[in-house]
Amino acid sequence: YQADVANVRIPVVGSKTQKSNFTYPSNVTSLGFKKNGCWLYAGSEDGTIRFHDLRVSGSQIIHKNDCEINAVALSPAEGELIAGDQNGKFMIYDLVASKMRTDTVRFSLMYPDMKDLNKEVAIRDIHLTLDGKLLIVADSSGCVFASEIKNTDIEEV
Repeated sequence: YQADVANVRIPVVGSKTQKSNFTYPSNVTSLGFKKNGCWLYAGSEDGTIRFHDLRVSGSQIIHKNDCEINAVALSPAEGELIAGDQNGKFMIYDLVASKMRTDTVRFSLMYPDMKDLNKEVAIRDIHLTLDGKLLIVADSSGCVFASEIKNTDIEEV
């Protein structure tokens, strides 16, 4: 796949044709595929988290945020999307229930020993361990944090 300023293009291997082409109003910042490859998810500077069913045309906006989405990760069980934004907030979207599992939480509030809580620190990348119990977050200040996911709570490790 290829993502550029505001397009996601998925070519057909061995051909000059494209299987899918999705256009966004602003830059795509993060994307990934479901294991079976039938849909992809993406975050964008327009503040949306979207998923695209590659078997049909179009996309579905599953969340509209108040600022840029910088990182999106799919849980190993493929039931949740975890996203982080430019203002240092993260959210967990339940794909089965089609709703937010948690309210947006400012990541720095979980770490009271951070140097300057008034400074907005953007979330730059998010990853989950294979068992889906540990969330790893990198922020714009160069710090990496690990947090445990328990039920609907995310706790510092």
